[in-house]
Amino acid sequence: MTLTAERPAPVVPEDPAGGRRSRVPWRVAGRLARRTVRRSRGRTALVAGLLALPLAFSTLMLVSYATQSQPADPADRLDAGVEAELEWRGGPVLQSGPDPVDDVSLTTEPEALTWEEGLVRILDVLPAASGSATGGCASGYVPGNGGGTNVSTCTYLPIGAGGGVLAGRAPTTPTEALAPAGGRWQIGATVDLVLDGASVPLTVIGTYDPGTYMIHEDLRVGASSKTPALEDVTVRLTSPAVTWADVVRLNEAGFVAVARAALLDPPADADIPFLAQGHTIRSYDEPSNGADLAVVTLGLAAILLLIVLVVGPAQVVGVRRQTRTYALLAATGADARTLRWIVLLSAALQGLVAAVCGIGLGLAVVLTLQEVAPNVLTGSTVEVVVPWLQLAGIALLSVLLVVAAALVPARTASRLDVVRVLAGRRGEAPPRRRTPLVGLGLLALGLMLGVWAVLSTSAVAVVGTLAAVVVGLLLCAGGLVAGAARILAPRTSLPVRLALRDAARHRSRSVAAVCAVTAAAATLVGASLIVASDTARYQAARTFAAGHGVVVTYLGHEVVDGAPMLADVEKAVRATDPGAGTDRVLAIGTTRPGFEAPVPLSWDDGSVEVDPNVDLVCPAYLPGAEMAADVVDRLVREDPRCAPGIEQRYGTGWMAQTFVDDGTWTGASGLADSEVIASALASGRAVVADRTNVQDDGTIRVRYVPATDDDTDTDDDTDTEGTDTDGTGVAGPDAGAWTTVPALHVPVLERTGYRTILPPAVVADLGLASVPVGLLTRPSSPDRAAAVESAAKSAAGSRGWTNVEDFAESGNPTLTAVILGASFVLGIGTAGLVLLLVAGEARADLAVLSAVGAAPRTRRRLLAAQAGVLVAIGTALGSVVGLVGAAGFVALSARRNDGLVDPTWTLVAPWWQVVGIVVLLPVGAWLTGWLTTRSRMPRPSEVR
Repeated sequence: MTLTAERPAPVVPEDPAGGRRSRVPWRVAGRLARRTVRRSRGRTALVAGLLALPLAFSTLMLVSYATQSQPADPADRLDAGVEAELEWRGGPVLQSGPDPVDDVSLTTEPEALTWEEGLVRILDVLPAASGSATGGCASGYVPGNGGGTNVSTCTYLPIGAGGGVLAGRAPTTPTEALAPAGGRWQIGATVDLVLDGASVPLTVIGTYDPGTYMIHEDLRVGASSKTPALEDVTVRLTSPAVTWADVVRLNEAGFVAVARAALLDPPADADIPFLAQGHTIRSYDEPSNGADLAVVTLGLAAILLLIVLVVGPAQVVGVRRQTRTYALLAATGADARTLRWIVLLSAALQGLVAAVCGIGLGLAVVLTLQEVAPNVLTGSTVEVVVPWLQLAGIALLSVLLVVAAALVPARTASRLDVVRVLAGRRGEAPPRRRTPLVGLGLLALGLMLGVWAVLSTSAVAVVGTLAAVVVGLLLCAGGLVAGAARILAPRTSLPVRLALRDAARHRSRSVAAVCAVTAAAATLVGASLIVASDTARYQAARTFAAGHGVVVTYLGHEVVDGAPMLADVEKAVRATDPGAGTDRVLAIGTTRPGFEAPVPLSWDDGSVEVDPNVDLVCPAYLPGAEMAADVVDRLVREDPRCAPGIEQRYGTGWMAQTFVDDGTWTGASGLADSEVIASALASGRAVVADRTNVQDDGTIRVRYVPATDDDTDTDDDTDTEGTDTDGTGVAGPDAGAWTTVPALHVPVLERTGYRTILPPAVVADLGLASVPVGLLTRPSSPDRAAAVESAAKSAAGSRGWTNVEDFAESGNPTLTAVILGASFVLGIGTAGLVLLLVAGEARADLAVLSAVGAAPRTRRRLLAAQAGVLVAIGTALGSVVGLVGAAGFVALSARRNDGLVDPTWTLVAPWWQVVGIVVLLPVGAWLTGWLTTRSRMPRPSEVR
């Protein structure tokens, strides 16, 4: 006679009003969930540990961003002692606020006023105004002083009682000057300035505050009979305090003003005419690139899926450990919804504990860093700001993620077969055959969607691709486990055969373990591929001046004659490393009054033009080409001739562009094609980096164009040489004839800044000379490079800068270490999850084996095989996911520059790391299972 026990119907309490309660008994479910979490401290600690690292990192980044995003102190907007800065706008104007980021002109025809006329308007608004103005700046240089110095001079214009003078008095004549406080010239010094080729001796009679962001040392001289135009003048008022009402009146007079009093006491929006009249502040930021958003979205989606996949197995472990408890609850009247809520509330409590621990760890790191290195997070001494609202959002998100990871285990708990569980049988319903087929379909769909996501740089498509690939692989996981058991089990040893069949029999446990391992392997493989690809991109994109290990010293932009500085560097290098070799880098130079030797060519002197090959030049860059901006953008994307090169993308360290050599310093530079370059130069041929400069007959055409008055009317003195390499410059009547030179195109030079290297004979034919602009030092041994670099830096001082060419350097070693470290921690945590799943399920089998006399070695081999099989399958799937994710990251990163494909981004596989991950994860799980299996097991009747 067979008795069948049916699941008792749940007892639903009556509502006091007469109706039946339909809502879940929250109090009971919450109490049971709290008891479950309290009893399962190990699982709660595991979830907290898995989430602690990403939560702590997120906390650290949020605090750093919030601290750095604090609005600047209005008092810092202006230099000390300055109450307001004014700029002429040509007529009445509306500014957007006390610190104007936008303004609207109210006149269609700007007025051209002199400084005297503008001063009258200022005094009409502020009769008691005093301060100063500067304008009419020009570029000059001062010979001597260790090689000469480039200097700017600006006319000092007093307002009222004057201002802006820290010590001494204000200049009143063109031969008197104010010098920057703390600079190289003190009060009473005489400065032999050369301006427009003529010597102008100046006497320093006072000093001024140069401000925080002074780049060049400039002198402020007294006004001459010719004062600058008002549009070229910057006004700084030192008194009185300028209120917002005064700013509005200055706007009506045609000036835009930044006033300290208005910044400290900002007006309401209704009192700002710009806003009151309906104007809006324009955004000058470039529109967000779709590829940038897609890359960020890919990272965020991957992190979220990773957390769910890793935390999910922990919830599976908990449900399977509590299976008998849930069956007893169901037998005593708990309905399916109550069981689901017990599991979900338990997960929510675990997520809350994990959030508190992770965020607390992040804040502890912040406080520690603030005590040890106060400026490491903010870059300044500002007070640390904790964004509590954003941290609360992170805590809520972590709770929701843990709850999401518990959805499937909660559904499993609500569908328990009470009779089978209480009888000690854990048979599972056979899986549906269509599930693996659906997974394969999703996988194929995800791969096709991924191709479109990369080409369209769509963030939505990226999320869809990642979700389809991950879900598809996971749906295939069960079929893959069953297929592996069916194919491999008959052909393997007994422990592996039993492990494969056990994995196929306990499908839900196996899929949970495979999910965790897939996430860990995908993270490890993906991180390795991304880090290797980023390092390769850095090496492919970096510009250099010499070969690996060479110490390069560059001439500073303020130095006119670099020979004395380079002589000091050579002396210091030889004292540090007597066996080091040095070669000076030579560039185009010219003679200049006050200097015995030639000095580097500047825009004030003239330029060297290289005639381009019109068939190879981008149509938008041809002389006289006038195209709309959208047409130029389309050409840049579609025409290979218009794509920017490495130098245009990343820049170089040289101020000069045209160099001179007979094969001496280029041959010793250590560059990849240094011998070819040196041989060509020694034979009288020119060497160029840009193939568009080479004519069809293999020659280049160069000429020297002296500067005209229009060319020298510039305030830019940062370039030490004028070189027109695209032929778009307008040559004056004094332009020399074209000189034809046999040439060789060397692509590697594009990454060095040596755009054109001419033989000395050609330079002499142009009427120019060669001058040193840098130094290449080859240490006697690699371990002396750091000492040589330090000696060169000390000798150069502020006159130049030095660095060692290190081709083994990665783009961001700190980020690389963080990624690999986090991946390692994740791999260890995942291995622990798999062992928990396997050990929990295998206790009964191991007890039976022990009871029938199986040796401890056999039991160890069985548990090790079970762990190794699941980890091997998960590692295979994770490697595929990591490869797809890394390929998507690289492809999207290559398109971040306005849709242009950056050729420096390529997918690079560090095979030794990938092979190590694929091999070490299963082997490590196998060994861990072997070492953690107990020699003595309980009796089968004691194992439930």
